[in-house]
Formats: sequence, C-alpha cells, structure tokens
Amino acid sequence: MKLYDWLSIDKGSYDCYDTDVDGSVTIDWIDKPKSDYDFFVVGLLKKVEIEQKTDGCTLVCDWSKLIRENLSKFKAFTKEHWEHDYKDKYEFIYQWIRELHYYVAGCVSESFYSTLKEFVDSLN
Repeated sequence: MKLYDWLSIDKGSYDCYDTDVDGSVTIDWIDKPKSDYDFFVVGLLKKVEIEQKTDGCTLVCDWSKLIRENLSKFKAFTKEHWEHDYKDKYEFIYQWIRELHYYVAGCVSESFYSTLKEFVDSLN
C-alpha cells in the first residue's frame, strides 16, 4: 500500500521511518493540494510504500526502495542541486531520506518546490 492511500483514509500525521536506514520523514495529510509544495508532498506520498504501522503516530515505509529504484534520477538531482555527493550507497540513501524530511518540513525556498514537484513526478 502506498503512503498516500493510507493517509487518504486516516488523514493523520506520521513519522515515517525507513525499513533499512535509520532515518524518517514526518508527513502530514494534505487534503486539497494547491501549491507546488502541496503537489510535491502528495506526489511523494504516491511513490513510497508502507511496510507496517507500529504505534499511534509511527509508520515504517520503504524510502530506501524508492531511492534504489530511481538511483540514477536521485544521483542526477544530487549532482545538479547539492554541494556534496556520497559515494557510499548506504550514506547516499540516508542523506536523501534526511533531505526529504527537510523538504517536507519546508526548509527550502518556495520557488524550489516547483523543481521538487517535477523531480518527484519523474520517479517510478
């Protein structure tokens, strides 16, 4: 089940931990997307799979799988928009989960969300 499907029923907020890497992305349900930020988040929710629900506000999701299955796209985005690249695959995945958390938390400029929306739309 995709995270979007879960949240469309539950409409809650969750800390979504990864299955392999010690990282998480905190997600809030967006009912009616209006901005590039909203469409970025909704697009991301439609790409990641839920593995299990643990307790009241925690889910385990396969962020690593999303990144592994789209590795060349994540690498290209990193090369274009980040200052550092990570040669170690585990570290690369960890840094991306961390970055997704920051993107969802609103830690980039409003104008960058159109770039993020396009990027997420390109993912399998």
